[in-house]
Order: sequence, then C-alpha cells, then structure tokens
Amino acid sequence: MGLQRRDKDKVLHGRESGIIKRLPHGEFIEVHEPLTQEQMHTLTAHEQPKPLALEPEVDENGVVRKVKATQKLRVRLSKGYYGEDRYVPKATATEYEEITSGHGHH
Repeated sequence: MGLQRRDKDKVLHGRESGIIKRLPHGEFIEVHEPLTQEQMHTLTAHEQPKPLALEPEVDENGVVRKVKATQKLRVRLSKGYYGEDRYVPKATATEYEEITSGHGHH
C-alpha cells in the first residue's frame, strides 16, 4: 500500500527534482518536475480488482437459491484481499487537473 500511495503522489505532484527554492516570505519548497504521459500511464495502468459479492438469495423468478459454504468463504476471502481498505485508489484526471491548475499549489 505504501508503494501505491507513492505512485499516486508521484502522478499528482510529479518527480522530485532536488531543487529547493526559498519564497519571498521565507518558506522553502521543493520543485517537482511533471511526469511524461508514458510515465503516468505506467503508474496508473494497473487493474484494481473488486471483491466478489454473493448473488441475491432470491432470483428474478422468485426461486430461492442455496448459497454454499464455499461461496460464502470465497466472498469473505475476496473482501479480505480486495476490500476498500486494501488498496489506494488511482489518481483521477480531475485530481490531476485540480493539482496542476495552479490554485495555490506548487
């Protein structure tokens, strides 16, 4: 998860350039260089799997389905591996636009 957070931060803010600037009011900031389209694609091209879900107990015809214990186990394991708290969401285009628009960000 730490690597996913680092990749998301790199996509949104760019690569560290090693250049530190001092602003007129005394604040120090590090200058980031934007990534190329290829680099951003590489960092965001992975799939983020969704956890499995149980099918409804009653189908569209009103027939009650039997849910096997193995299906319940499979869904629980899937939520453990791929649940919401198990990965960092990819950076979206709107997040990137917000960061790079220059409204108070460096």
